Amino acid sequence: MPRPVILVVEDDEHEQEIYGRVLWYNGFDVVFARDATEGLELARRHRPDLALLDLLLPGVDGLTLCATLRRDPTTRAMPILVLSALPADRTAGAARKFGCLRYLEKPSSPVEVLHAVEAVIGRAPCPAPEPDEEVTVSSWCRQETAGGAPRPLRPRAAGSAPSATL
Repeated sequence: MPRPVILVVEDDEHEQEIYGRVLWYNGFDVVFARDATEGLELARRHRPDLALLDLLLPGVDGLTLCATLRRDPTTRAMPILVLSALPADRTAGAARKFGCLRYLEKPSSPVEVLHAVEAVIGRAPCPAPEPDEEVTVSSWCRQETAGGAPRPLRPRAAGSAPSATL
């Protein structure tokens, strides 16, 4: 079964890496764009299962990108989540008006973002770790469906992470 594709439109490379890694390690392929123009191009080319958008982008802002994605026949049905440093009380309503399904304020934990993506995609979330268990992005489990039931996978052994560029 192919991995769902997530488009992350974020100009901050550090945040791209954080959210990209947690999504990748949990069974998603990730495509990155640094601005709205690149995000629109990649959305049309890759037809992702979901877009995760920052609102404060260089050039064209994320709300304008969201409206453009909703008008485009090739991206109209793609679910959109917003992850922004702008307070939700100021911009969440506008984001929803342009078709965003969920608004997350930065800083949001990578696990919170993962769970929001999984909820929108319709995939069962990873089980929460035990309270005393040390959790890192590289050790966080992922789930796949085996015979129709969610099945937690064991974390990768240290040093066995794939060499794919995020």
